Amino acid sequence: MRPNRAFRPTLTTSDALERREVLSISWLTSQLSQSVISLTDSNGNIWYPTDGKSLIADLNLIQSQGGTITDLSIKGHGAPNFIYLNDDPANGDNLLLLTGSGHLVIGNTDITGLLQSVAGPQTQINLGGCSTGPLAQGVSAVLNNGAIVTGNTWTYGLGIPYTSIVIGNFVSYKNGNVYTPPSTAPYVPPSSIGY
Repeated sequence: MRPNRAFRPTLTTSDALERREVLSISWLTSQLSQSVISLTDSNGNIWYPTDGKSLIADLNLIQSQGGTITDLSIKGHGAPNFIYLNDDPANGDNLLLLTGSGHLVIGNTDITGLLQSVAGPQTQINLGGCSTGPLAQGVSAVLNNGAIVTGNTWTYGLGIPYTSIVIGNFVSYKNGNVYTPPSTAPYVPPSSIGY
């Protein structure tokens, strides 16, 4: 007699596993929360918006107080021109770059001016998701104010559920161009290295 266990393959007429029983990393990560948003302002206040509406509200609050953002990290399912702000893609709650017009929108709200007013050279924006490199480059070009925007250039990213961690190949952009931070290590010419 076969022991009862959590995963029991069921054969269909084609002798294949039923789709609902195929286990994969993709399936697993789709079942667990992947969306995390964190926002820090120049006064050290930290917010954790849960969706696009609360992110817009927090950005408006920072703007009304005359503040700026130092860090905005968004982790979610991504693509070259958008990133979901929560785990339900059907509701349209995403940050979208309208490449034709060069505007940034969340849902139906244009946030281009708002984000330009609260971001600047002291701002780091991190977009953690699949294929967010082009989005990061586009956002940095639209902002064009010295903010550094980082995105994943790999087609896929591996998100650690319930955290802001994404494993991928991240590239930073400033004013639409690849940005490499200056080295803080002193330069030692090869001829000065003792043997």
